[in-house]
Amino acid sequence: MPLRPTLLVVFAALSCRPSESGGEPQRAHVAILQGLAGSVDVLRSGAVDWSHTQSGAALFDDDRLRTFKGAWAHLVFDGGSTLKVDEESLISLGGGSPSSAARSRASCRRGSA
Repeated sequence: MPLRPTLLVVFAALSCRPSESGGEPQRAHVAILQGLAGSVDVLRSGAVDWSHTQSGAALFDDDRLRTFKGAWAHLVFDGGSTLKVDEESLISLGGGSPSSAARSRASCRRGSA
């Protein structure tokens, strides 16, 4: 009978473990940052602080991307479309819809792309 308390403790420990994804919900992949020049930042969905990004970074649904003076970014969407984001621009990625067409959408909020 001494095994029962041990099994109960192991079961309790395993049931409190976070999920394989770190407990965060999975977001739809939208594009890859294929190339850039200058200072380019990304604001991840749900985040409050912008972070510097680099070529090869994955971009997800509801992320935002901004370029500063003299900078540009080249995005390649999952469907194969490409987009060059010019300097001093801000774009929003995805559309919150599970459809592939909505995930490939980029809205230019400021500047030009």
